[in-house]
Amino acid sequence: MPWLQVRGLRVRCARLLDRLRHPGGGPRPGVQPGQECRGRRFSRHRTPQPVCPARGMGAVSGLRRSAGRRGRGFVRRGGSALGGDRRGFRRRRAAARRARGRVPLRMSLRAARPVVVLMGGRSGEREVSLGSGAAVLAALASSGPRAVQPVEITGDGRWRWETGEGNPAEALAALPACAVFFLALHGGEGEDGTLQGLLSACGRTYTGSGVGASALCMDKAATRGVLAEAGLAVAPGVRTSPREWDAHGGAVLDRLQSMEAAGWFVKPNAGGSSLGVRRIVEADELGAAITALLADGEAVLVEALVEGCEASCPVLGNPGGPLRALDPVEIVPSAAGFFDYTEKYDERGGAREIVPPTGLSRATCERLRELALRAHEVTGCAGTSRTDFIVPKTDASEGEPVVLEVNTLPGLTPRSLLPQSAAAGGLGFAELCEELVALAIACEERR
Repeated sequence: MPWLQVRGLRVRCARLLDRLRHPGGGPRPGVQPGQECRGRRFSRHRTPQPVCPARGMGAVSGLRRSAGRRGRGFVRRGGSALGGDRRGFRRRRAAARRARGRVPLRMSLRAARPVVVLMGGRSGEREVSLGSGAAVLAALASSGPRAVQPVEITGDGRWRWETGEGNPAEALAALPACAVFFLALHGGEGEDGTLQGLLSACGRTYTGSGVGASALCMDKAATRGVLAEAGLAVAPGVRTSPREWDAHGGAVLDRLQSMEAAGWFVKPNAGGSSLGVRRIVEADELGAAITALLADGEAVLVEALVEGCEASCPVLGNPGGPLRALDPVEIVPSAAGFFDYTEKYDERGGAREIVPPTGLSRATCERLRELALRAHEVTGCAGTSRTDFIVPKTDASEGEPVVLEVNTLPGLTPRSLLPQSAAAGGLGFAELCEELVALAIACEERR
């Protein structure tokens, strides 16, 4: 018998004996775990090479061990012999982890992560926040198969959720770690960076801008400085504090009266929804208005009155990503006053919001979009912002828009400007809320 035939017979006999002695496919005596020689040319002078490190699997072609420490003890499909279905393996592994409660914090944008809608708060805009939160809650609950639950921040700062009530630390421990916190808060700690700092320190995902942009835009005087340095027009104004007013009130009044303005707006330096804003026409009334507003112990911003058309332009997008300016909104207050709290939120208010504007030229509307995008960028806003303007206007022409403020958490009530602007561009309210959630997740994944 030729030698090659004898050698081949020995190889076949060795394989047959090995399979009879070890029908389960375990390693043979003398072979270390993770080493096997079946399926290879047998030689007693050759050291067996690793083929399949998993016990009990035998020398199955096309199987190899998963890389990394989590791959210990199981085999994944790979190679052309079994089709190379790696995606299926990853899906099965993700499903197993979810079943065990090991859901990673960072998930895909397409994953339906639970949403916690934060509303209420301790600021003067609490009622507006509750209205925004109720609208967002209803929209997200009807938009898809995701878990949505409300969390109300009470007037004394406690958090109330579906199954309990406690301080912020207790609430965060009880709420899902992978949830997206939808901030339907306005003013105070919910908008000035305080809540954003808490959520960031706890590693939670939330909608809207981060700590720095929130704190900056809440300070109207600081925002004016940043915008002016970036080349955007702002109204002449003076910021004063209770201490400065007590010591140098006369000098402050002299600076304001030297502006030769037709009037002034006296407003809290950190506030929203036009709460506490007063329009002063007579210079003799200016000192009393400032004194009354300073009684709360907070700084006051006094700006010169700019006659013109009031407008607002929202922006969607994150820093470093694509930004989109929505249609500007033209605001026509009633003849009795300006766009104050009553005009904004009271159904009996006489103000009208026109989208797209009919009283402004197309070039001015495009300019409003450009300036809103610029304001969003230089202040570092994320998710969304709404920049408010005054467009100086005469019968013959329209001047350069003047920036009033940048709002990092615009209202989301049915009468709010952001939903109206989005709807005019074909973006429904539920779609708007979903996009804000997606932007929050995208912003978190880039950190």
